[in-house]
Amino acid sequence: MILTQHKVLLAGIVVVCATAQLTGCRRKKETLYDPTRVVAEQMETAYKEAEQTNKSILVVFGGDWCSWCMRLHEVFLTDPAVSATINRQYVVVYVDSDSNVGFARHCKAQIESVPYLTILDSSGQVLVNQRTEPFESGRTYNMGKLQAFLDSYGPAAAPPKSE
Repeated sequence: MILTQHKVLLAGIVVVCATAQLTGCRRKKETLYDPTRVVAEQMETAYKEAEQTNKSILVVFGGDWCSWCMRLHEVFLTDPAVSATINRQYVVVYVDSDSNVGFARHCKAQIESVPYLTILDSSGQVLVNQRTEPFESGRTYNMGKLQAFLDSYGPAAAPPKSE
């Protein structure tokens, strides 16, 4: 009887550990939208990198509590076409929407839901503000629509700057 209970307990531990491994559980949760980050410092770094690399800046307003924000981040990392476009054309800045209302206002972003996207050129000029609902499809994103949006506002789409 005791041996059977130990086997059941051991089997339960194995299932819990396997589930944690498969779902990507971590000891320390990654903070993508850190509310303590100073947005001015983030943007100063982004402007410098964008200027040096001839990229646009993609500001993603959201929060770590937002499941759609986490899904979008996952798409940026895992979808081959979207990831390649992001890496080639954008400097990405994740901004906590709740603690950076002033910055959103500065960008003329009318955030009613998150994630919310703002694209700026390397000088800080807002190119577009965009809700992400039009890109949603079921419980994920429509990669074609998202890709078309990113292609439309990257530096490759912009006319060359006159000197």
